[in-house]
Amino acid sequence: MAELDRLLLVDELRQEKAHLVHISLKDHKATMEVLISIAAKIAEYTVAPLGRQVGYVLFYKGHLKELNEAVKKLEVARESIKHSVDAEIRNGKEIEAVVQDWLKNVDDITEEAKQLQEYPQHANAGCSKWLFPDLKWRHQLSRKAKKMVKLVADVNQKRNFDSIGYLPPLQVIRPITALRSNKRFESRHSVMMQIMRALADSKLSKIGVYGLGGVGKTTLMKEIAAKIRDDKLFDTVVMALVTKSPDITRIQDEIADQLGLQFGEKSSVGRACRLHDRIKREKSILIILDDLYTRFNLEEVGIPIRDAQEYLNSEMKSIHPGCKLLLTSRNREVLQEMETEEDFRLEVLNQTETRNLFADMVGDAIKDLSLRSIAIEVAKKCNGLPVLIATIARAVRNKGIHEWREAIKKLERVDNTDAYSALEFCYNSLGSNEVKALFLLCGIVGPSVEVEYLLKCAKGLGMFKDITTMEGARKKLHKMIVALQASCLLLESDTAVEVKMHDIVHEVAISIARRDQHVYIAKEGSKSFEWPSENFLKKCSMIRLKWCRIHTLPKRLHCPEIKFLLLDGGNHLLKIPTSFFEGMGNLKVLNLIAMNLLSLPTSFLSLTNLQTLCLDQCTLEDITSIGALKNLEILSLSYSSMAKFPSEIAELINLKMLDLSNSGIEVIPSNIISKLTKLEELYMGNTSIKWEHENSVNQHKNASLAELRQLPNLTALDLQIPEASMLPRDFMLVKLERYKIFIGDVWEWSGKYESSKTLKLKLHTSIHHLEHGIKLLLRKVEDLYLDELSGISNVLFQLNGEGFPGLKHLYIQNNAEIKHIIDSIDWIASQQSFPKLETLTLQNLNNLEKICHGQLMVNSFSNLKEIKIKSCDRLRYLLSCSMANQLPQLLELEVSECKSMKTILLVESDASIDRGIIEFHQLRSLALQSLPSLDEFYSDELKSPTIVQTYKQSMTYIQRPLFSKKVVFLNLETLKLSSINLEKIWEDNSSTTFVQNLTYLTVEDCGALKYLFSSSKVSNFSKLKWLEISKCHMMEEIMETGEGTSEGLFSEVQFLKLEKIIINDMQNLKTIWHPQLTASSFGELKTLEVKSCPRLANVFPSYMQRKFGNLETLTVSDCDSMEVIFQLDANETFSEEDRTELKSMTLRRLPKLKQIWSREPQGILSFHNLQLVNVRICWELEYIFPFSIAANLHLLEELFLDECGLTFVVDRKDGQMEGKAVFVLDSLTSLYLWNLKNLKGFYAGIHNLSCSSLKLIHVFDCYKLKIFKMLSTSEIRYLDDTVYGRPLFSFEEVMPNLEQLTLRNEDASIVLHQLSRQLFSKLKFLRLSRFENEEATFPYGFLQNIQALEMLDVEYSSFNEIFQDEKHECGEGNVESRTQLKALRLRYLPQLKHLCKEGFKIDPILEVVETLYVLLKQVPPEIPITGNSSCEAMHTDEYFLQWIHICSKTSQSTNRRN
Repeated sequence: MAELDRLLLVDELRQEKAHLVHISLKDHKATMEVLISIAAKIAEYTVAPLGRQVGYVLFYKGHLKELNEAVKKLEVARESIKHSVDAEIRNGKEIEAVVQDWLKNVDDITEEAKQLQEYPQHANAGCSKWLFPDLKWRHQLSRKAKKMVKLVADVNQKRNFDSIGYLPPLQVIRPITALRSNKRFESRHSVMMQIMRALADSKLSKIGVYGLGGVGKTTLMKEIAAKIRDDKLFDTVVMALVTKSPDITRIQDEIADQLGLQFGEKSSVGRACRLHDRIKREKSILIILDDLYTRFNLEEVGIPIRDAQEYLNSEMKSIHPGCKLLLTSRNREVLQEMETEEDFRLEVLNQTETRNLFADMVGDAIKDLSLRSIAIEVAKKCNGLPVLIATIARAVRNKGIHEWREAIKKLERVDNTDAYSALEFCYNSLGSNEVKALFLLCGIVGPSVEVEYLLKCAKGLGMFKDITTMEGARKKLHKMIVALQASCLLLESDTAVEVKMHDIVHEVAISIARRDQHVYIAKEGSKSFEWPSENFLKKCSMIRLKWCRIHTLPKRLHCPEIKFLLLDGGNHLLKIPTSFFEGMGNLKVLNLIAMNLLSLPTSFLSLTNLQTLCLDQCTLEDITSIGALKNLEILSLSYSSMAKFPSEIAELINLKMLDLSNSGIEVIPSNIISKLTKLEELYMGNTSIKWEHENSVNQHKNASLAELRQLPNLTALDLQIPEASMLPRDFMLVKLERYKIFIGDVWEWSGKYESSKTLKLKLHTSIHHLEHGIKLLLRKVEDLYLDELSGISNVLFQLNGEGFPGLKHLYIQNNAEIKHIIDSIDWIASQQSFPKLETLTLQNLNNLEKICHGQLMVNSFSNLKEIKIKSCDRLRYLLSCSMANQLPQLLELEVSECKSMKTILLVESDASIDRGIIEFHQLRSLALQSLPSLDEFYSDELKSPTIVQTYKQSMTYIQRPLFSKKVVFLNLETLKLSSINLEKIWEDNSSTTFVQNLTYLTVEDCGALKYLFSSSKVSNFSKLKWLEISKCHMMEEIMETGEGTSEGLFSEVQFLKLEKIIINDMQNLKTIWHPQLTASSFGELKTLEVKSCPRLANVFPSYMQRKFGNLETLTVSDCDSMEVIFQLDANETFSEEDRTELKSMTLRRLPKLKQIWSREPQGILSFHNLQLVNVRICWELEYIFPFSIAANLHLLEELFLDECGLTFVVDRKDGQMEGKAVFVLDSLTSLYLWNLKNLKGFYAGIHNLSCSSLKLIHVFDCYKLKIFKMLSTSEIRYLDDTVYGRPLFSFEEVMPNLEQLTLRNEDASIVLHQLSRQLFSKLKFLRLSRFENEEATFPYGFLQNIQALEMLDVEYSSFNEIFQDEKHECGEGNVESRTQLKALRLRYLPQLKHLCKEGFKIDPILEVVETLYVLLKQVPPEIPITGNSSCEAMHTDEYFLQWIHICSKTSQSTNRRN
């Protein structure tokens, strides 16, 4: 022991001597001196541990005292943390698990310390007057105290947390007036459950909900949408508002936004086709169309529907089988016109529900006894309308009894069809006249209106008193909108871009405006238009003419009191008379939308009080007279086209806002913008303005951006320029509060930008030459996008040394110089980095080595929710463990196409942190894709480059699991692994917390993966709902069943919530299931898709035959070895059949499939719920249904068989058949039998087939099959027919209900000679096929009997002509018979010469034809093509394709006369 230590120990021993003063000096002095002497020698000659043991005896009291002090300090720290915890809880935050664990540890250790201090052996361990201390207990207690001191100190040191609490992720917020409590609003809950059941019914595709305005239909739709998302009933749910005047473009945009679709097409038709295709890509989708007033054309939007026209392009039903429509309207007749299959009426709330909702919304006021009776009466007066209940409750809440009584008076005249008085009361209850005026304005320009447009109008009308700036007006408008939303007079909105009104509120606003403000609003979409009377115009204050057919304007409109005029007639040819504005001297806001203005009328000069002028979507030429509007403050030319910006705008010296966004303006003369010195907001986004460079020789011709320096009040700027060189060197706009500036040619202006400060930069210059003005903007930016920015290796410190304190979104792409986003090694961080950043996206950064190099300050990245990294090939790891611990809010992590990525988390060699477990508390989604070098998710080392190269050359697969015990994902829901070389995903014995909440699991192209779930891990996936596996070519089994699997490991129930399994392109997969699964395993499985698994011999082996009872959809395709789908155990018998829920079965391209069921399932399984069976290209298949299944297909709706080798659809029954077999398929609506060369009939024996609901029969190339027979034909006739079996149907039984029929020459003799129109009363689609006899004549006379026919398809036949040379004369008393034919398709008719002979009239049948489709080798010259028709022609192989669209009956008649 060192000399210093020896001296210190001796000194401590002498001090300890003072504690023994109670021991008799006579008896103990010598003993003490000897003890000290011995201790000194021990300290001098022995090792330190022995000294410590002696110290425990001697320093007993000191250790206890030290422990007491340490505990007191810890208790003080605990109280401080508890105060912080309480504060976080009050702020609605969840407490971090690490904080909760620390507090628990503190409680445990303080309790343990207390117990130690109160230990009874202390009485023997201490020194007393009469007794020598018990050295054994003295040693033990002192030793425990000393160790506990260290434990207490360690716990105390860990109290410095990065954060105490976190805001939990927001859930879907259901509307306030919706099903606040299903138990208290049973009527709503009942209707909702009925609708949910209807949506789950595969037989229904269109469902309607109707009820009074304000009854809560929209709210209920939102509630249903939220529940469907929660329950995963559909993959996708979208909702769009239709309204009284449907705006197709807006509806398309609403649906597309929710589908993540961006239109490239400009035309409505093109957009509809694109949306149609996108919707069909969804496997299951619910489209909610809210608030239909009249029949609505779904095709114009692009929503797939069933229609004859669709058969031009498809042999199948056109409606997307996974697409359902949910429609709402005030009128059930509208729903019936939309052909809904089931409608639900939404009634008003009953009295109890009304009182409950009213009480909920008025709060504690209902407890006031003096108000209770009045409250009940007020609620009763609301008549159960939720919109009234909500608005009235908001109006009287926290008000006195006088306001409550006034509410009753105002509600006296309210009934279930008139809510005006109630809403007017709410309007009168608004706090200020400004808010009232804004409410009326929202009604006049609404019911939905963009906030920016509302600002332009409200500011022009002077609604913001005492506010002179645009920014001040914007803030005031926001407050007013919030006030209206709080009063339920405006709907809550997800964004700040648009405000909306409920329909009934909108009607009330218009009614009040008309009455009190003398506002004139023309009916939208009206075919006729009349101006109001002169007396009304004299006192009229506002006029709105939108989407009404105005052909001419009066020469002069005398409206001396008018302040607001909106003219949007949608007529580009409408001319404005020269004197039109002369009588509008007080006009303040003028909106001329979508007009062709060659020049402004001279009467513009009289609009001296005009504050706001909007010439949006106009074609502008000469607007030089605009310079006379000296008082103009807001000018909008958005979406307008103009060759040159008029120089007279420079005379608008009071202009505060100029909006040129999305306009076609290309040239702005110089010295115009610079003269607008009062300009505060300038919007030039998505324009192609040709700016001059500051030092250009032509700088006096076109404007340069240097002119912006002359705008001292500019606070908002939208600007898009192709290159940074256009910016002046001293480009400094210090006052900018809102900006969206795009520099470079790679940025799209479209998109949603929630932040007010967005900067997108693609600079061909170095960061060192970046203008100071841009650097200033970088300091305040919220959304930052960077592309090809050179001269930068450390993003943070080279762009913003302050740490980007306000940045929320960072996107960096295409850079070969950036090495680090943060480098705190070379740059010392003095403050937090990215404290508000929410999303980080890095793409194609070829030189990026680390995101963070060096230590981060506390709370850096503390708000980061999303990380996406792609194509960063030098990045070898994503996050250090220290950085990972600083991401408490991370929700989504995606890494893809990073060739060198070895690990996601790395414990760096110089890290001083504890290498313990890393917990991701909030991470919900993790995707790792195309990472060929990835070894594992967590690692404490990186292999050298040499090893990496060897690894790549050898392509050796990973031996270690991807995820280890060191990483825990407490709330991970979605995991996707793609194109990663790995043998195991997770450790066999790792914690269940990794996967305890996993809901969606996708694994694809993981080459060396031999199985997905180990036998010890399989029981952990208790919440898994979706499992998708593809392209794992070494995988032979999904669940491990090898020799290492111990018996009994599968005793627990597995996959309780798994609903969907997709298995695709698994070249070596031999089995899907595990033989030891319990009876409850896969109990919720509803969908199974198996594709391209060439080694699978069956889907369900015999041990699975009672484990798929809830399966609803089965799809199997492209499995070359598949011999049977359901392998049933021949030796197993049961006393009762298991009922299955299988509804849809699709089998395609299974070349070895012989049987779907290996044996007769009777007594084992019942498949009574089958609704759709689709079997295609299975040539070895012997039959479709065993007899017992065919006998119970009562719910079968569609049967589609194509290219199969079967002779009969149903197998013969085993044993002796008693009597005639009966098959009742009365739900069957569609039957497709295509290319079945051997098919003779439905069943080989004598039988009766009933299909009373059959609407569609398409039979093609089934040469041995007869479709029809007459009822009078005897069954005995077919007994000895070895070539043909029994015909499928009796003609008289099925024909009356048929809507679609394919008729072959073989059946023509029965059908074509039937002249009864009643038999064909519902037939809409007819295909005539294979009339190949050279003497065949087109059955024209037969068409006269099919009056409902909409589409006729003629193919593969030898007809010379279609319509015969008959004179179609109608004698007196005779009524000419005509069809409703809309489409005629002619295909593969080699002998066709003409539709009808030259010199004869066009057949009357053609008068209603809208589309003619011809696919022939040569178009006959006699086929008439009208002069007014629109024709398109294209060549396909040797055939000529000709579309002929007949415009209208008028044009047809004209051509016939000519």
